[in-house]
Amino acid sequence: MTRLYDWLKGRGMSQKFFAKKIGVSLPTMSRMVHGESVSYSLAKLVQWETGGDVKVEDQFVKRENRGRKADAATN
Repeated sequence: MTRLYDWLKGRGMSQKFFAKKIGVSLPTMSRMVHGESVSYSLAKLVQWETGGDVKVEDQFVKRENRGRKADAATN
């Protein structure tokens, strides 16, 4: 899994530069870098622009249901 933050850092690329390259605002870019979920179409664009290094599924935060974990621990 490659996060967008790590991909940008590894290439010495600024958020501002990449945001301009893919046509999003800097606040949107910041949200993406900090792991907030994005639209599928934007995730596909990021995947394309990173040459597939940052995959669509890498851009979505998976949240587990805490109630299920608690139930499983007591059974």
